[in-house]
Amino acid sequence: MVQVEGKVMEPRFRTSKKGDDFTTFKLSSGGQTFSVFSSGTLSINRGDSVRVIGKYQKEKEVGANTLNNAIDASGGSVEKL
Repeated sequence: MVQVEGKVMEPRFRTSKKGDDFTTFKLSSGGQTFSVFSSGTLSINRGDSVRVIGKYQKEKEVGANTLNNAIDASGGSVEKL
């Protein structure tokens, strides 16, 4: 598990073909950008400062999309600071 703090960019709230809600967003932290995935609908907005705890993956498949430099927070957490 990794822990990263940063600013939320480009939050997207979606529902999979199976009917499961999920959230993706970019996390800007110290000059780096991470793609974050979390199951469920998070109550976050662009510009929010958050702490993300999750599993780092160089690539993560989400439906037909591939997230690069990704953190899967489904088994961790996303907390507003």
